[in-house]
Amino acid sequence: MIANKLKVLLGLSLISAACASQAAVTTVPLTGMDADIRTWTDGSAYNPLYDSTQTLGGVSFSFAQDANRNTAIYNSPATLGTSIANASVVYTLVNSAFGAYGSDAGRITFYGSGGATYTYIYIEGLNIRDHYYGVFENSTSSADVMQAVWGANSPGNAHLDMQTIVLPVAFNSQTLTSIVFDSSYAGGGGKAFLAGVSVAAVPEPGEYAMLLLGLGLMGAAARRRRG
Repeated sequence: MIANKLKVLLGLSLISAACASQAAVTTVPLTGMDADIRTWTDGSAYNPLYDSTQTLGGVSFSFAQDANRNTAIYNSPATLGTSIANASVVYTLVNSAFGAYGSDAGRITFYGSGGATYTYIYIEGLNIRDHYYGVFENSTSSADVMQAVWGANSPGNAHLDMQTIVLPVAFNSQTLTSIVFDSSYAGGGGKAFLAGVSVAAVPEPGEYAMLLLGLGLMGAAARRRRG
Protein backbone atom coordinates (compact mmCIF):
# COMPACT_ATOMS: atom_id res chain seq x y z
CA MET A 1 0.00 0.00 0.00
CA ILE A 2 2.82 2.41 0.93
CA ALA A 3 4.67 1.60 -2.29
CA ASN A 4 1.49 2.25 -4.25
CA LYS A 5 1.04 5.67 -2.60
CA LEU A 6 4.68 6.52 -3.30
CA LYS A 7 4.14 5.70 -6.99
CA VAL A 8 1.12 8.00 -7.09
CA LEU A 9 2.97 10.83 -5.37
CA LEU A 10 6.03 10.46 -7.60
CA GLY A 11 3.85 10.26 -10.71
CA LEU A 12 1.97 13.42 -9.75
CA SER A 13 5.25 15.24 -9.07
CA LEU A 14 6.71 14.27 -12.46
CA ILE A 15 3.53 15.23 -14.32
CA SER A 16 3.36 18.55 -12.47
CA ALA A 17 7.01 19.35 -13.23
CA ALA A 18 6.62 18.46 -16.91
CA CYS A 19 3.46 20.51 -17.32
CA ALA A 20 4.98 23.50 -15.55
CA SER A 21 7.99 23.34 -17.87
CA GLN A 22 5.79 23.21 -20.96
CA ALA A 23 3.75 26.20 -19.80
CA ALA A 24 6.75 28.40 -18.98
CA VAL A 25 7.56 31.45 -21.09
CA THR A 26 10.60 33.72 -21.19
CA THR A 27 9.97 37.42 -20.78
CA VAL A 28 12.16 39.52 -23.08
CA PRO A 29 13.33 42.92 -21.73
CA LEU A 30 12.76 45.81 -24.11
CA THR A 31 15.75 47.85 -25.27
CA GLY A 32 15.72 50.93 -27.47
CA MET A 33 12.53 52.28 -25.94
CA ASP A 34 11.75 55.80 -27.14
CA ALA A 35 8.21 56.62 -26.00
CA ASP A 36 6.25 56.74 -22.77
CA ILE A 37 2.74 55.44 -23.45
CA ARG A 38 1.70 56.60 -19.98
CA THR A 39 1.62 60.17 -21.29
CA TRP A 40 -0.75 59.33 -24.17
CA THR A 41 -4.54 59.55 -24.14
CA ASP A 42 -5.75 57.79 -20.97
CA GLY A 43 -2.16 56.58 -20.58
CA SER A 44 -2.41 56.74 -16.80
CA ALA A 45 -4.24 53.40 -17.12
CA TYR A 46 -0.82 51.82 -17.71
CA ASN A 47 0.78 53.20 -14.53
CA PRO A 48 0.21 50.07 -12.40
CA LEU A 49 2.26 47.96 -14.85
CA TYR A 50 5.59 49.65 -14.08
CA ASP A 51 7.98 48.36 -12.76
CA SER A 52 6.76 44.78 -12.40
CA THR A 53 6.06 41.42 -14.01
CA GLN A 54 2.40 40.90 -14.81
CA THR A 55 0.38 37.98 -16.13
CA LEU A 56 -1.84 39.24 -18.94
CA GLY A 57 -3.98 36.92 -21.03
CA GLY A 58 -2.35 33.98 -19.25
CA VAL A 59 1.18 35.08 -20.27
CA SER A 60 3.87 36.70 -18.12
CA PHE A 61 5.29 40.02 -19.32
CA SER A 62 8.03 42.20 -17.85
CA PHE A 63 7.44 45.95 -17.66
CA ALA A 64 10.23 48.43 -16.98
CA GLN A 65 10.96 52.07 -17.74
CA ASP A 66 14.36 53.26 -18.86
CA ALA A 67 16.37 56.18 -17.46
CA ASN A 68 14.28 58.60 -19.54
CA ARG A 69 11.00 57.07 -18.32
CA ASN A 70 10.31 55.53 -21.73
CA THR A 71 8.10 52.44 -21.65
CA ALA A 72 7.69 51.31 -25.28
CA ILE A 73 9.43 51.02 -28.66
CA TYR A 74 7.73 53.37 -31.12
CA ASN A 75 9.72 55.81 -33.28
CA SER A 76 12.87 53.86 -34.16
CA PRO A 77 13.70 50.26 -35.10
CA ALA A 78 14.99 48.26 -32.13
CA THR A 79 16.81 44.94 -31.90
CA LEU A 80 16.21 42.73 -28.88
CA GLY A 81 18.96 40.20 -28.27
CA THR A 82 17.72 36.80 -27.10
CA SER A 83 19.01 33.28 -26.55
CA ILE A 84 15.93 31.08 -26.40
CA ALA A 85 16.27 27.50 -27.62
CA ASN A 86 13.46 25.78 -29.54
CA ALA A 87 11.25 28.89 -29.69
CA SER A 88 7.73 28.10 -30.86
CA VAL A 89 5.33 30.92 -29.95
CA VAL A 90 5.87 34.64 -29.40
CA TYR A 91 3.41 36.83 -27.52
CA THR A 92 3.48 40.57 -28.18
CA LEU A 93 1.71 43.50 -26.59
CA VAL A 94 1.31 45.77 -29.61
CA ASN A 95 -1.18 48.54 -30.30
CA SER A 96 -0.96 51.72 -32.34
CA ALA A 97 -1.23 55.46 -32.11
CA PHE A 98 -4.03 56.55 -34.44
CA GLY A 99 -4.79 54.02 -37.17
CA ALA A 100 -6.76 53.65 -40.39
CA TYR A 101 -8.24 50.32 -41.41
CA GLY A 102 -5.96 48.22 -43.63
CA SER A 103 -2.76 50.24 -43.14
CA ASP A 104 0.62 48.62 -42.46
CA ALA A 105 1.46 49.83 -38.94
CA GLY A 106 4.69 47.96 -38.30
CA ARG A 107 6.40 44.60 -38.27
CA ILE A 108 8.39 42.29 -36.06
CA THR A 109 11.06 39.94 -37.42
CA PHE A 110 12.55 36.88 -35.72
CA TYR A 111 15.99 35.39 -36.42
CA GLY A 112 17.19 31.89 -35.56
CA SER A 113 20.71 30.58 -35.06
CA GLY A 114 20.40 28.26 -38.07
CA GLY A 115 19.20 30.91 -40.50
CA ALA A 116 15.46 30.77 -39.86
CA THR A 117 13.67 34.10 -40.26
CA TYR A 118 10.05 35.11 -39.97
CA THR A 119 8.32 38.50 -40.27
CA TYR A 120 4.90 39.24 -38.80
CA ILE A 121 3.17 42.39 -40.10
CA TYR A 122 0.72 44.41 -38.02
CA ILE A 123 -2.26 45.50 -40.14
CA GLU A 124 -4.82 47.93 -38.71
CA GLY A 125 -8.20 46.29 -38.19
CA LEU A 126 -6.72 42.81 -38.65
CA ASN A 127 -4.27 42.19 -35.80
CA ILE A 128 -3.73 45.67 -34.38
CA ARG A 129 -5.86 48.64 -33.35
CA ASP A 130 -5.48 51.97 -31.60
CA HIS A 131 -4.50 51.72 -27.94
CA TYR A 132 -7.33 54.11 -27.07
CA TYR A 133 -10.96 53.29 -27.78
CA GLY A 134 -11.94 56.48 -29.59
CA VAL A 135 -12.31 57.86 -33.11
CA PHE A 136 -9.59 55.76 -34.81
CA GLU A 137 -9.46 52.01 -35.56
CA ASN A 138 -11.02 50.14 -32.63
CA SER A 139 -11.44 46.62 -33.97
CA THR A 140 -9.41 43.52 -34.86
CA SER A 141 -10.56 40.42 -36.72
CA SER A 142 -7.60 38.04 -36.47
CA ALA A 143 -7.76 35.00 -34.20
CA ASP A 144 -4.16 35.90 -33.23
CA VAL A 145 -5.44 38.76 -31.07
CA MET A 146 -6.71 38.74 -27.51
CA GLN A 147 -8.20 42.17 -26.94
CA ALA A 148 -7.73 44.24 -23.80
CA VAL A 149 -5.54 41.93 -21.76
CA TRP A 150 -4.88 45.16 -19.88
CA GLY A 151 -7.24 48.09 -19.55
CA ALA A 152 -10.89 48.57 -20.43
CA ASN A 153 -12.32 47.50 -23.79
CA SER A 154 -14.88 50.28 -24.00
CA PRO A 155 -15.15 53.81 -25.43
CA GLY A 156 -13.00 56.40 -23.68
CA ASN A 157 -10.47 53.91 -22.29
CA ALA A 158 -6.94 52.76 -23.08
CA HIS A 159 -5.98 49.11 -23.39
CA LEU A 160 -3.25 46.71 -24.50
CA ASP A 161 -3.94 43.80 -26.87
CA MET A 162 -1.92 40.59 -27.11
CA GLN A 163 -0.94 38.89 -30.38
CA THR A 164 -0.05 35.17 -30.42
CA ILE A 165 2.54 34.58 -33.15
CA VAL A 166 3.27 30.94 -34.02
CA LEU A 167 6.79 30.66 -35.43
CA PRO A 168 7.60 28.35 -38.37
CA VAL A 169 8.72 24.86 -37.30
CA ALA A 170 12.30 25.65 -38.34
CA PHE A 171 12.64 27.70 -35.14
CA ASN A 172 11.70 24.68 -33.01
CA SER A 173 15.19 23.22 -33.43
CA GLN A 174 17.16 26.48 -33.41
CA THR A 175 17.93 29.22 -30.92
CA LEU A 176 16.03 32.47 -31.27
CA THR A 177 18.91 34.94 -31.35
CA SER A 178 17.21 38.29 -32.00
CA ILE A 179 13.91 40.08 -32.49
CA VAL A 180 13.66 43.28 -34.53
CA PHE A 181 10.64 45.56 -34.12
CA ASP A 182 10.13 48.37 -36.64
CA SER A 183 7.27 50.82 -37.14
CA SER A 184 9.46 53.75 -38.15
CA TYR A 185 8.22 53.64 -41.75
CA ALA A 186 4.52 53.77 -40.81
CA GLY A 187 2.65 57.02 -41.36
CA GLY A 188 -0.70 58.59 -40.58
CA GLY A 189 -2.48 55.29 -41.08
CA GLY A 190 -1.23 54.24 -37.68
CA LYS A 191 2.13 53.48 -36.12
CA ALA A 192 2.62 50.44 -33.89
CA PHE A 193 4.32 50.46 -30.52
CA LEU A 194 5.72 47.45 -28.66
CA ALA A 195 5.02 47.38 -24.93
CA GLY A 196 5.94 43.78 -24.13
CA VAL A 197 7.17 40.50 -25.60
CA SER A 198 7.47 36.96 -24.26
CA VAL A 199 8.52 33.68 -25.90
CA ALA A 200 7.42 30.09 -25.33
CA ALA A 201 9.60 27.16 -26.38
CA VAL A 202 8.98 23.58 -27.46
CA PRO A 203 9.63 21.27 -24.47
CA GLU A 204 12.89 19.34 -24.50
CA PRO A 205 12.67 15.56 -25.16
CA GLY A 206 13.50 14.94 -21.50
CA GLU A 207 10.39 16.82 -20.43
CA TYR A 208 8.20 14.57 -22.58
CA ALA A 209 9.94 11.55 -21.04
CA MET A 210 9.21 12.93 -17.57
CA LEU A 211 5.53 13.32 -18.43
CA LEU A 212 5.31 9.77 -19.84
CA LEU A 213 7.10 8.32 -16.81
CA GLY A 214 4.70 10.10 -14.48
CA LEU A 215 1.69 8.82 -16.41
CA GLY A 216 3.19 5.32 -16.39
CA LEU A 217 3.61 5.33 -12.62
CA MET A 218 0.03 6.53 -12.18
CA GLY A 219 -1.20 3.76 -14.48
CA ALA A 220 0.79 1.11 -12.63
CA ALA A 221 -0.64 2.26 -9.31
CA ALA A 222 -4.18 2.15 -10.70
CA ARG A 223 -3.68 -1.39 -12.03
CA ARG A 224 -2.33 -2.54 -8.70
CA ARG A 225 -5.37 -1.13 -6.86
CA ARG A 226 -7.70 -3.00 -9.23
CA GLY A 227 -5.72 -6.22 -8.77
